[in-house]
Amino acid sequence: MRVFPYHIRCINKAGTNVFSLALCLLLSLSSVPGDAQRAKIDSIKKSLPYLHDSALVDAQNALSLIYTYLQPDSAKYYAEKAYRAAFSMNYLEGLIIALNNKARIEGVALQNFSLQEKICLQILQQYKNVAGMNLLADTYMNLALALFFQGYFDRSTEACTTVIQLSQKAGNKKRMGEATAILGSISFEKGDYEKSFQDLNKSLDIFKSKTIPTTRQLCWRRSVTCIVWQVTIKLR
Repeated sequence: MRVFPYHIRCINKAGTNVFSLALCLLLSLSSVPGDAQRAKIDSIKKSLPYLHDSALVDAQNALSLIYTYLQPDSAKYYAEKAYRAAFSMNYLEGLIIALNNKARIEGVALQNFSLQEKICLQILQQYKNVAGMNLLADTYMNLALALFFQGYFDRSTEACTTVIQLSQKAGNKKRMGEATAILGSISFEKGDYEKSFQDLNKSLDIFKSKTIPTTRQLCWRRSVTCIVWQVTIKLR
């Protein structure tokens, strides 16, 4: 797993326990080699002058997501551009994705988990009844992480459960695996090591699916295995 500077900041902020390991675990899903990310950035940027309307918003949102793990300022810039453009043309999907990106930036890149929570609650308040299942799953995943790192474990569990329910309906195994891993980390923090072991191994099973990219699958399995190893020590 490639470790970026924000991984180190998260570890320093959360402490060197399962708390910080869980964040690095989830961040690792998007931490593919930097060269591949930058090549994708260059490709999208070259296409921007030729894109219009919703296609332009989609490209800006894609850039924001990639930059979240490389350059938070650039991530915020493209998220704001996508949000404003989507709002002006009433492009609901693009608008919600932009807000989810903003929430992710606050949590993943800036560790402002209270603001991440606030943005997620704003999305749910305004768009819960009109957003698609995958968009809602992304929002609840952001919310689950924000609550988890603020120590609100019961509320985070509720958010994770909702993610799993939505993801099952949408066939989104990536989000199911992530939410299940957070549940495992919550159980660890509560001292229920057997439940933690079960959830983390369940997460590994989900990510053995061939439908998930190999690089992401390997990063996930290595990260979860690291936490499972700590849980195993607790169970001895």
